[in-house]
Order: sequence, then C-alpha cells, then structure tokens
Amino acid sequence: MSDFIKMVSLRLIIGIILLTTNQVIGWGGMALGLYLAKKTKHKIFYLLGVGIYGLSWAMLALGAYLAGPPGLTLAKHFFWRFRRETIILAILLLFFAGSYFWYKYATSRKSKTSG
Repeated sequence: MSDFIKMVSLRLIIGIILLTTNQVIGWGGMALGLYLAKKTKHKIFYLLGVGIYGLSWAMLALGAYLAGPPGLTLAKHFFWRFRRETIILAILLLFFAGSYFWYKYATSRKSKTSG
C-alpha cells in the first residue's frame, strides 16, 4: 500500500475521477436530452444528449490516459465494489421514468377520448 501512496499524483486522481464519472455523465446527459426534447418538442435537445454522451467517451479516453494502468485497476475496483448499488439505482430510475411516461401517455389518451 505504501508504494501506491508514493505513486498518487494529481494526474492519477483526475484520471480516476474521469473514469468513475464518465458513465453517469454520459447516460444522464442522454436521458436529460431525451426528456427535454420530449418536453419542449425541440429536436436540438436530441443533439445535446448525443453530444454529452460523446463527451463522456472523451472523458473515458482522457481518464485512461491520465490514470494509466494503476488507475484503471483502481477504477475497476471501485466499479465492482459498488456495482450492486449502481444496478439497483438504475433499475429504480428506469421504473420511475417508465411509470411517469406511461402516466403521461395514459392521461393524454384519456383526455383525447373524453373531449
């Protein structure tokens, strides 16, 4: 462990931060773009979501470059350690998002048929 402490640098820390946050930013940005496009009916938000997703791939590449092999190993360790919590959170978010959109769809169909 003392060898790892000696090896820690700002470059390694930034690389690990980029590696561990790129998926959250990528998928979150894509979901936000989809939501805004559906809500406002402006197709530019689709491009915003895709752009943020592309930016997350650049974060992955830069993070891998900055962290190097030791940082990649550490980032994999963080991922495997917290994968269960991440998967549960993702399933809950998908359920609530699906419920919301189903509710909106059902109420819009009800208002069209009753009016």
